[in-house]
Amino acid sequence: MGVSSGEEGARNGPSLMPGGHVDAYNNIRDILEKAAAQTEDGPCVTFVGPGGAGNFVKMVHNGIEYGDMQLIAEAYDVLRRRRKRGARPPQAACCGWRKHRMSASRAH
Repeated sequence: MGVSSGEEGARNGPSLMPGGHVDAYNNIRDILEKAAAQTEDGPCVTFVGPGGAGNFVKMVHNGIEYGDMQLIAEAYDVLRRRRKRGARPPQAACCGWRKHRMSASRAH
């Protein structure tokens, strides 16, 4: 089963991505739903397919997250290099990013 938690998961429960035989999932569904984080839409648990599927989903999730972290590191490096040519310091740009939620709609 894939488990995604982090800091929020420690406080509010994890997001669970179980895989395996659907009958086995149905036998423990109530337990998983109680253990999972809760949102307005319900518990953060979804049956994702056959054995190993939950771990695969978690692996893809991690790959995307690590790609995002690499992108942030490379963007910071570009800003740092531009600073040597007189541009504003990278901290100034990053502080602005922290104040606002970034989304594709803001890029236009």
